[in-house]
Amino acid sequence: RLSLAAILLGSMLNALDAVSMGLLIFPSNDPGMTFSGLQTQAISLFIMSTIISQLTLSLGGSLFSGVLGSMLLEILPFLREIASTIQRKLPDKEDAVLPTVMAAYAVTSLTLGAVLALICALRWERFVEYFPRVVLRGVIGAIGISLCVLALELTLPASAPQLTLETAANALFSGAHLPLLGASVGPAFFLSISSRMKLFSKVTGGLTQQPLYIPIYCLVVGSIFWVVTAVRGYANASGLLSLASKGWLFTVENYQGENQTSYMAQWNYWALFNFNKVQWSVIPAATSDIVLLVLIGTITLPISVTSLALDLNVPVYEMNHEFGGHGLSNLLAGAAGTVPNMMVFSSSRFFMLSGGGHAEAMLVLLITIAIFFVSSFLLPYIPTILAATLLFFLGIELLASALWDSIRCLLWGEWITVLATVIGCTFLGVLPGIGLGTGLVLVLQFSWTIYDSRPRVVKFYRLDEGEVVEHASGPPSFLPPIKRDAYDLSSSLEDTSISSTKEIAIMKLTGVVGSATVPWIDTALKDILASRGRAPAYLVLDLETVTRIETDVARLLTDKAKKLIQLVAPTCLIICGLRVGSQVYADLERG
Repeated sequence: RLSLAAILLGSMLNALDAVSMGLLIFPSNDPGMTFSGLQTQAISLFIMSTIISQLTLSLGGSLFSGVLGSMLLEILPFLREIASTIQRKLPDKEDAVLPTVMAAYAVTSLTLGAVLALICALRWERFVEYFPRVVLRGVIGAIGISLCVLALELTLPASAPQLTLETAANALFSGAHLPLLGASVGPAFFLSISSRMKLFSKVTGGLTQQPLYIPIYCLVVGSIFWVVTAVRGYANASGLLSLASKGWLFTVENYQGENQTSYMAQWNYWALFNFNKVQWSVIPAATSDIVLLVLIGTITLPISVTSLALDLNVPVYEMNHEFGGHGLSNLLAGAAGTVPNMMVFSSSRFFMLSGGGHAEAMLVLLITIAIFFVSSFLLPYIPTILAATLLFFLGIELLASALWDSIRCLLWGEWITVLATVIGCTFLGVLPGIGLGTGLVLVLQFSWTIYDSRPRVVKFYRLDEGEVVEHASGPPSFLPPIKRDAYDLSSSLEDTSISSTKEIAIMKLTGVVGSATVPWIDTALKDILASRGRAPAYLVLDLETVTRIETDVARLLTDKAKKLIQLVAPTCLIICGLRVGSQVYADLERG
């Protein structure tokens, strides 16, 4: 039986995302300039990327039954910077700017697709884990700030100057614009607070935690706008023009390209391509932004896949398969001339919790295709505050996830790294910000290595084969014979050993276990579980000589414990050598 709630939810999320984020694919500009009059083409680019992603993932590109794909939200600032860079490099060839930007967007999709496909072909998915998660968290927080700035631009009327630090005060806090600002920021903050605080969930009987809460909230915002518009007598042609001139509605201008009819111009973004005018020599100027975009996309995928699997209790998933499916999806997007795409964790989670599966996802795809052709007719009637509210909400959520939520689960040094990365990416640029965050990670690793080198007394207890083990209650039992096998994790994990039988496997870690060891630990655990032909009943992790565990390692162990217990032949992860109240205990509890 089809889930109508899931179909409605998926369609609404795609439509709202297309309006809020699709409009910002091209940089904002004054009327008559290069990127003016491209609102519907930008939305069409977004929707086509969503269609290709959804089609590929639903037809086997992903092993999740109800995954939803769309343009990757985190790449939006990079796309705009790519376009701005090309525009600056071609001051005297304005007619070549747009074709070159379109070609650069397609090249970006092809590059990301090729990288993901290469990772799949060479089975390099574990190497992605080497990128510090705290730095990525900081980058995502900075992207949240960028989305809030873009939301501010959405509500500015066409006659307003470009938003900069110099013009922000006059543009945003003028008497005419303050109502727009309040109607955008206020609902977004309330949506974020109400969806996070348990108090609202209790008062509303769990309504704020329902999957349909966010899209219905956005529709209520739009409905209130039109009720107020009708009451004040603006629900007529002249009134709508007045609202559009003040920034309450989108000003839709038709782009008239060569040999292009007015209707075709509304959604046919392919007409923007003109390979005779593409300045291929200029595209390398945007290499840094393209590389950052590919890096963000590559790192984001395994995080989204792992988070979705754990959140929905999916015990078995194949990361390599996801890399291959997303690689194909982005290669197809590049061939279609549109922007990169990725599975969307939040949308997929809500969709699957609402009962969405393959059939529902395909119906959402059909509705999205219909939106592709009629978006130009709907756009003039969508309030700017609706799109800005959703964009503000997404930006606030990304920033809160990076800085607020992480306070409870990161070490103080890790949290400072996140904060420094957010500040660096916002004020210095993404690349310098990543460099700053990575430098702090190296400093922390060095500091913890010095801390770990302190002389300390460690008392070992050896349990010989066949020795009686006294329990607090119950009869005594014997430890089965254990065959000892040496297994070297890495040079950073000295004195590491693994012992295994068909029923018990023992793995020992020492010292400070940092995030750089995540791929090695993951590989070692897989080798242990597969070394005897079948998974052992018990996997014992000895942490007797461990002094600290970084957050990423603690989360890996938590994820593995949940995954192992859900297998057909479950394996129980037992942690020993741990004292309640110790620093290592706190590290594991935090992760």
